Amino acid sequence: LGASQYVFIGGDRVYRRLPTDDDLGRLADVASELAAYAEPLGVTVSHHSHPRCTIERESEQDRFLELADPRVQVCIDIGISAFMDEDWLGQIAKYAGRTAYVHLKDWALGKYCVLGDGTKGIDWSAVLEAFTATGFDGWITTELSWYGDSDADEACVRNRAFLRSLGY
Repeated sequence: LGASQYVFIGGDRVYRRLPTDDDLGRLADVASELAAYAEPLGVTVSHHSHPRCTIERESEQDRFLELADPRVQVCIDIGISAFMDEDWLGQIAKYAGRTAYVHLKDWALGKYCVLGDGTKGIDWSAVLEAFTATGFDGWITTELSWYGDSDADEACVRNRAFLRSLGY
């Protein structure tokens, strides 16, 4: 299809319990097979941590990455890091060598929202500067979940205007 990225998440949390090493190992095995298959096709495979999925927290992702083939990369999602009350700037630095794809979205009042409208205190200039400082030159996309307050067209226009206001 001409895509250079394949981003995946794990399945739903089993009965909302924390993943076991066996769960993480099985997911790492599948991800490693995907990465090996994708490499000769010029496709990078990236894991995306996500609430209520097999891996939702940074500590779980760290364990998963220890078990997975080094070709398995990370999709950093700033909005999810904010939602999970994690250090998004720290994650940018920590995963610099393994980041292949980035999602930008903001968080406010129990849902994702247009960039700049959030209530989590994300310093978007610092976020973008951190990616620049790591030398990241891959895809950075804005994202708005289906339950946001803005329709897709409006969200795209507003996100673009916000990023331009920051010089991007």
